[in-house]
Amino acid sequence: MIGAIAVIAGTMLAGGLPASAAPGDEGESDSAPFVNTVPPVISPEDPVWGMPGADTLTATPGTWNQKYDSISYRWFVTDQDGNPSTQYPDYVSTDNPWKTGNSSGKYAGQFFVVQVHVFLNDGTYGTAVSDPVYFAPQGLQSGKVSIDGDGVVGSKLKAKFDDWEVPPNGEAYDYEFSWAANGVPIPEATFDTWKVTSEYAGQNITVTMVLQAEGYYVTPVVSDGLQIADVQNVVAGETVDATELPEGGVEFVLADPGAPAWLDFGAPDESGAVTVSAPVFITTPVAAVSIPAGTTISSSDPAWQGLVALPGVVDDVDVPVEAGSRADVALAVELGDPDATLTFSRTVRLLLVGQAGQLAGFVPGGGDSSAFSEIALACDADSREAADQQFDGAALACSIDVDSDLVIQTRHFTTFVAYTVTAAASTPTPTPTPTSTTAASTLAATGSPIAPLLIAVVLLGTLGLASVAVARRAVRKG
Repeated sequence: MIGAIAVIAGTMLAGGLPASAAPGDEGESDSAPFVNTVPPVISPEDPVWGMPGADTLTATPGTWNQKYDSISYRWFVTDQDGNPSTQYPDYVSTDNPWKTGNSSGKYAGQFFVVQVHVFLNDGTYGTAVSDPVYFAPQGLQSGKVSIDGDGVVGSKLKAKFDDWEVPPNGEAYDYEFSWAANGVPIPEATFDTWKVTSEYAGQNITVTMVLQAEGYYVTPVVSDGLQIADVQNVVAGETVDATELPEGGVEFVLADPGAPAWLDFGAPDESGAVTVSAPVFITTPVAAVSIPAGTTISSSDPAWQGLVALPGVVDDVDVPVEAGSRADVALAVELGDPDATLTFSRTVRLLLVGQAGQLAGFVPGGGDSSAFSEIALACDADSREAADQQFDGAALACSIDVDSDLVIQTRHFTTFVAYTVTAAASTPTPTPTPTSTTAASTLAATGSPIAPLLIAVVLLGTLGLASVAVARRAVRKG
């Protein structure tokens, strides 16, 4: 026990604090030296910093060979063997009991000893030291953390967390995050969001989260891993085998959305459906699609062979509008099957690049513009879960602006349109030049010989040069 070294005798110095002395140094007093027979004891044995009922240290003075006139206490930070701390070499309190709430929370998680000094009025003193006690930080209950976002290069992942216990007395706290790829920390990825870059394609991403508060200890929590999809480039006219995909899925990149390309998910089963075995991401310059793993796809065409067309730009879409209005199509993309409508068992996310602020609509596959439908339902949030809660038997698509893009959460693939509707410009009707035919009409009625000539003059003013010739012929006939 460390307390066994506890006897130090000496002479009181100025200020009431004893000098350091080796055991057996009795100073210059004629009094008998102090001998500590039972060392001081700290209670409780398992204190917890900041926890009511367990956050106060109390020291007993131990047993001495003679009565003392006064006593003092000093609390020191040590290591687990009772050796003085190099970080905190000075004593941290002289109170007994010592309530930790009156000191900095930085001492939580340290070992402490109490140094007891007993004195006689003639200056003789003795010193004893307790065994060390570990002052545990107060524990707060860790919550849950998961990764929200698509596992694809370019996607912004977000740490989603809940059920974390916070300090009960309003103390300041903060959350800390660290992202890792295949278990290796990602440099500078220490925020609650992280954007996937190309060098992490195919790797497993996790995020570690912990709550930090002075005087409290919280166990860090690591999320489940999110596998980032491999990247595969697709050329125009190509049909890519998508029947067997890696666990993390594949991002299919089509550089030219003006030319067709297809994914082949294999022959449909007896129910006419195919199943997507892993996450599928499709990226083009104008659109991005994400299909979750386990999604089944079926077609309105009984002869469908399991081919899914990647998003391609089409320019022959008309949006019917009410009289007096006009529709301007900003972007129309056809995906799935141009001759049928593909339906999905799970919600699929379609992003139209740069189309925020536009209206959204669709034309069923194999249909015409007369079957155009506006997507009137606004998504509550950009998530499949939120869309699933909104969808019912009638509405299977919703739209929402995300930054500068237009996102459509949908259960079907057809031709999707981003457009605006404005009032049609009206064409002004020209106002004719007013003329008077009263005089000519009067003369004609009286049979005046100049009537034909006068009529010609009137026509000259209203009908132009071509009318003049007609008028002249009329005069000659007269």
